[in-house]
Amino acid sequence: MGAYVLRRILQAIPLLVMIGVMTFLLIRALGNPLEELRNDPRVSEEEFFRISSIRGYNDPLPLQFVNWVIGDDWMLRDIDGDGVGDVYGENRGIIRGDFGESDRLNKPAAEVIGSKLPNTLLLGVSAYVVTIVFALMLGIFTALRQYSVLDNIVTAVSFVLFSMPIFLIALLAVYIFAVQFRLAEITIFGNEIQLPYFPVQGMQSLPGRPNAGTLTDRLWHMVLPVTCLAAISIAGYSRYIRASMLDVLNSDYIRTARSKGLPERRITFIHALKNASLPLVTLVGLDLPFVLGGAVVTEQIFGWDGIGLLFITSLGTLDTDVLVLLVLMIALAVVIFQLLTDLFYAVLDPRVRYA
Repeated sequence: MGAYVLRRILQAIPLLVMIGVMTFLLIRALGNPLEELRNDPRVSEEEFFRISSIRGYNDPLPLQFVNWVIGDDWMLRDIDGDGVGDVYGENRGIIRGDFGESDRLNKPAAEVIGSKLPNTLLLGVSAYVVTIVFALMLGIFTALRQYSVLDNIVTAVSFVLFSMPIFLIALLAVYIFAVQFRLAEITIFGNEIQLPYFPVQGMQSLPGRPNAGTLTDRLWHMVLPVTCLAAISIAGYSRYIRASMLDVLNSDYIRTARSKGLPERRITFIHALKNASLPLVTLVGLDLPFVLGGAVVTEQIFGWDGIGLLFITSLGTLDTDVLVLLVLMIALAVVIFQLLTDLFYAVLDPRVRYA
């Protein structure tokens, strides 16, 4: 097992290097991300040249990549255009833990991503927990009651949700649970009661409002984005679990267990579910790393200050160091979770062995 893990790690190194090289070169090939400074009347041509030189954008593309890897603190940079080096660079390179600086925020790229990552993990992991719980419940339930009325209803709703784009689900949720609930009033025993409505922007209420910044307030703001993220995943995952459970429930060893008089609950949740969960493990291993990438559309619609919103903003301004670090972070997560998925296979299925 140890040799297998080591071999997978060694195989991942050239893959990550290739991803880093391609991402860096493709983004830097688009041009100088500071070009918009030319539209600022306060920035002269001399100042623009100086800033671009310090950032390394005046260097040839291959030299920019070399400096990104090993740093540029070894070379003198010409910041006044006279052809003579004036000051040493400040970048130490990724091999020394310096992942560059955000041109938009003038902060280290790792610090910028680190400030948004907890928000994305809070949203993504919550949505994923909801997805797994409800997908297992619906998948097992519909498999045990194949072709029943409830199975047909769940199947129809799953197909509808799975075919809808996330932005449409999010906008419908906003319209119904935020707009219409806020406008609607119901009468109970002669008393008019306003329905509770959900917030649609931000991660918490503005300062000064009741319960602003509390755990309850944060959870209340999470309801709509988590529901929208989980809806499509539940629809897809439940279908996989249903199909896998049906395949396992018709197996010979399940019929043997029933003939021995084992309780149906034990057969379903101990014997059948363990083997039926292998496709689910594969799906989780493929999808979970992308939680780090953020829910781009959902975070934009609901104003959730996470990685997805940061990615779109950085892409619009060609914030190279932030974009490259984001891509490398997601690629590394994919490699790690694929390895964990393979190892977990061996736990669920004794027939799987890695040499």
